[in-house]
Amino acid sequence: MYQFDKAADRRSTSCTKWDRYKARYDLDNVIPLWVADMDFDCGDFITNALQLRTAHPIFGYTDPSPEVFEAIAA
Repeated sequence: MYQFDKAADRRSTSCTKWDRYKARYDLDNVIPLWVADMDFDCGDFITNALQLRTAHPIFGYTDPSPEVFEAIAA
């Protein structure tokens, strides 16, 4: 289970949620409640799976495996 108790500071990273108001309107005190952009690091299990998949040199279309459907159903 991933822990969501450590928020990431995304200010000054070209993050739409946090940097838009400073860049466009020179405002620093806006609480951006309008966007569903999480301020948490992506879980290691996700980045590990992405790294494993991107290590393969072909990015063509593929059919989903039976495990995909099982995960969705679960």
